[in-house]
Amino acid sequence: MSSQQSTANSPRKSQRHRWLWLAGILPLVALGVWGGWEWSIHRFTESCRVAQEEHRWNDLEGISRRWSWYDPSSAEPWVYLADAVQHQERYVEAAEYLARVPQHSPEYLPAQLGRAKILFGPANRPFDGEDACREILSHEPLVGGAHELLIQFYAVTLQRTKLREQVKSAIQVGREPRDAFVYYFLIDTLRLGEGVSLNGLWLNSYPDDEILSVAQMLHGDDAAHSYVASPESVADDMLSSLGTPDQRTTESNAVADAGISTLTIKEHAARQLLERFPHNANLLAYLADQELAKGNVDQVIKLLAQTQPDTEADPRFWRFKGWVHFTRKEYPEAESAYRKALSIHPLDWLTMHRLAEILRIRGLTDEVTRLEKLVDRAHELRPRIRELRNVRDSPVPLLKEIGRFARDAGDSLIADALTKRLGSLE
Repeated sequence: MSSQQSTANSPRKSQRHRWLWLAGILPLVALGVWGGWEWSIHRFTESCRVAQEEHRWNDLEGISRRWSWYDPSSAEPWVYLADAVQHQERYVEAAEYLARVPQHSPEYLPAQLGRAKILFGPANRPFDGEDACREILSHEPLVGGAHELLIQFYAVTLQRTKLREQVKSAIQVGREPRDAFVYYFLIDTLRLGEGVSLNGLWLNSYPDDEILSVAQMLHGDDAAHSYVASPESVADDMLSSLGTPDQRTTESNAVADAGISTLTIKEHAARQLLERFPHNANLLAYLADQELAKGNVDQVIKLLAQTQPDTEADPRFWRFKGWVHFTRKEYPEAESAYRKALSIHPLDWLTMHRLAEILRIRGLTDEVTRLEKLVDRAHELRPRIRELRNVRDSPVPLLKEIGRFARDAGDSLIADALTKRLGSLE
């Protein structure tokens, strides 16, 4: 071999040796990096665990924050960081950190449910809590906690159409809470004992909000003013401290005993709010109900003229339209309106009573008898519900009676759901 060939082969050998060296060393480097990564994760995990157990929230915040920089795609640092700032009463910040938990993580849904509870509770951001629940259910419709929070929120804020649809959605996936059936039964006359306090608490964050302002005023008719909600009491379970629908309170009775008409006070407050929110369905329905009771047809018609298209899905307004037709002796139109109301909410005993008036004129005595019996049963159920300390403690016999009422009124969704839950309605 010539010296020229030897010189030419030398660089090739040298290059081959480098590749062999790299092939040998790279796995060792990778192993070292991986080992260092694993060691760092273990150190973060252990440090956070100890700080949490010892309630060193500032330390936990610092450690978990550094961990989130080091590994932002992991769920654990965000969960620890949220816990740290929540214990420092930085609730909105805690919710923001929980929102960063990656969707691919097994911790995603529990973290988002925790986020929703914080938003409904101490963060005082209920509408953000609603959005969080919607986000959860878009990923997994079987999360019962999200259904429950939404049902409770819509009940407290008297968003009746949303409440009706949410109860139905929960039933369709078998995740309805026990109290949903009571809310559904009372949906058009719903009043909650602490509705004033809870809506007032949320109004601190949304001082001019239409939904909250109206709900607070309407709950005020029968609300338990002696209870003052705190952010912490709402955080763990939004309705853990709520009383019973339709509760009468000491303050309300005291006003009546003093000779002052609570109805007049409430009507005045409602009309003041109507000046601010001229198309609010709850205000229009409340005032229409008062004018109907006085027989003021023209005032009911005037209020109906202020409604928006979305009231087409609200059975209360079909009942009011039916009554206007009835006063004009337009009986076919009245019957049609009443039946439309019952097609939306078959448990509406107020409309059953009105429909019976029409059918009596038509001489349909069998149907009149059936409707009157249902109305009587509804009136028997209402005081039993008022006696409950908490709607979540509804006894089985009461739920069975609601189920039988739903079955006989033609609401198979509610009747079947209660049959499935209770095994039998008999």
